[in-house]
Amino acid sequence: MERAKNENIDALLGCIEGSRGGDRSLDESIAVFVGHKFERRGQIPHYTTSYDASMAMLPQGFSFHLNFGAHMGESRAYICQNDGTDTGNLKFEGRAGIADAPRAICAAAIRARNALR
Repeated sequence: MERAKNENIDALLGCIEGSRGGDRSLDESIAVFVGHKFERRGQIPHYTTSYDASMAMLPQGFSFHLNFGAHMGESRAYICQNDGTDTGNLKFEGRAGIADAPRAICAAAIRARNALR
């Protein structure tokens, strides 16, 4: 059971980090992962395009840092547990295209949430 769960999370992360632009069906998959209750598809947050929605996925006590590597054509999000230092304790990373920073935040947040389960 645990292996299947990890394979599903790996597949979700592969979709988040491997595609570009907004994707409402992917937003729905993310909503299911985070336990978002919705009755209609229009109620699902725009995780793949919205900074606000993707940042709302951060576990309590965590913050993030974004790094845009224009020369590499990607954005990276680092999720850190706040430990009272200036840099925090680096824990999780997410990557996406340069124009898809919310996706990078989503991937890192999913890795953090999964580790905390």
